[in-house]
Amino acid sequence: MKKKYFTIISVMAVLSGVLSGCGDGSEQMGMGGTDNGSTSSSVGVVSVIPVTVTDPPVDLSPEPAADAAADPTADPSQIQLLHLAVDLSEQEEAAVQESLKTLYMNLEIPEYIGEAIHMVENEQWFETMTAGSYTGGRSYSLYQGDLPILTVQIGEDSSGVLYADICFQNQEGKLILLKQFNRVTQLLVTSSKEGLPDGAFESWRIDSAIGEIIWQKGTYAEGHYVGELTTSSYVGVEGDAFDLWTNREGFTYKVSTVTYDEQGNPVATPTPVPTPVPTPTPKPSVTPTPKPVVTPTPVPEPGPDDDDDDDDDDNNEGAATPEPPRETEPPAEPDPPQGGDVDVEWTPDTN
Repeated sequence: MKKKYFTIISVMAVLSGVLSGCGDGSEQMGMGGTDNGSTSSSVGVVSVIPVTVTDPPVDLSPEPAADAAADPTADPSQIQLLHLAVDLSEQEEAAVQESLKTLYMNLEIPEYIGEAIHMVENEQWFETMTAGSYTGGRSYSLYQGDLPILTVQIGEDSSGVLYADICFQNQEGKLILLKQFNRVTQLLVTSSKEGLPDGAFESWRIDSAIGEIIWQKGTYAEGHYVGELTTSSYVGVEGDAFDLWTNREGFTYKVSTVTYDEQGNPVATPTPVPTPVPTPTPKPSVTPTPKPVVTPTPVPEPGPDDDDDDDDDDNNEGAATPEPPRETEPPAEPDPPQGGDVDVEWTPDTN
């Protein structure tokens, strides 16, 4: 059983390298370690290499306790806790097992993954999982029958920063890796083949200190990228990892794409050749026809007035000679009345 347990830890270390080799500083995340005062080893795996354990090296950690082996006769549906020999009281062990069961259920249901993130970024959860530990790290596993369904490595690295590396898997081959280090949370959801990520995947890296989310979608083939890898990045404001995860779909991301060949090497994107822009034919210049200049007609200056007299005629002969008065003809005498006797002599009125 010790050899089997070592194999699980080794494969988990390789799987953790998938997340730690992204240039995000998580290569310093502690892995493994014991509760005997030794510091946890660092993981700097960039390219994933399949691990086959034939004859494991000597393990200097304490021998597992008698209860560290899963009971092969136990009910296959019963979940058992396996851990290295540490001084846990019965109450502490019950609290650890209950916490791991809750974590497993949160990872099992996609809608509850946010609750798993909320658990592992909580200091109280770390205190429960590291009860009685002062340095180094601890390893726990939940078994269902003889299948390890959840493995947790948790502790404090040499710089005093808490870390947690969690591996979830089920009988259908689903694989979830969840890592917490300082204020950085990393999550990978994919399937596995012989202990390595294989198939379509999604991964998130949440840095709550600066409000950054890096979201990747692509395909794994035996632990390395193949085909198209899409990376979406967002930087907002400081906040909890749980809040950023809950609101992740409402953010605006900057998206980039890289294509990988079957060996996991990025395919160089051909440099686009710019299409020459045709030079437009210049239009012939049009010389404007000058408008004719209108020469003004000179106006003769007026000469001296030839009419110097004060009358209104056009001569200079002085006052006009008055015309002689016209003779007025006397009014014609009326004709005398005709017929009849006239007793009175009629005379014209001379007045």
